[in-house]
Amino acid sequence: MSNDNQIDFTVRINRDGVAELSGDLAKVEAGAKSTGVAGAEAAKGLSGMGQAAGQAGSELGELRQAVDAKTAAIKGGLQVEQSEIALQQEHLSAARAEAQARLQAAKAQGDEAAATRAGNELRQIEGEQLALVARAKNAEAGAVQQAADARREELTAIGPLTQA
Repeated sequence: MSNDNQIDFTVRINRDGVAELSGDLAKVEAGAKSTGVAGAEAAKGLSGMGQAAGQAGSELGELRQAVDAKTAAIKGGLQVEQSEIALQQEHLSAARAEAQARLQAAKAQGDEAAATRAGNELRQIEGEQLALVARAKNAEAGAVQQAADARREELTAIGPLTQA
């Protein structure tokens, strides 16, 4: 047995079809070229985004430094206020001790009018001391609120906050 199977192929090219394929090939090449140009433009855009992200990071760092400086200023202001209040409290403590001594002396001498004046002065001093305590608490609360507001500004600059 022999394998004498043969197939003869005849390929005929119609010139009309080649022209259409040539036109299609030109369109494909033009599309590939425009895709390359679009890719290059996209790369430029990504480079610009990278630069913008770097600049935003730099600005965020500057904002963080500004918030830290503001927080330090708030703490400094609070410390000054607390020092002033402490000084006034010391002054009132000395005045209270003096009024207490006058009250005891007036009672020992039996001078009711002087004892009443010294008692009134003691109550006045105690009221002023309570006002200083309230002032100290108010200053502390104000400083905490200002620091929280500064941090909130920083977080708002970083991204949107959700309502809590």
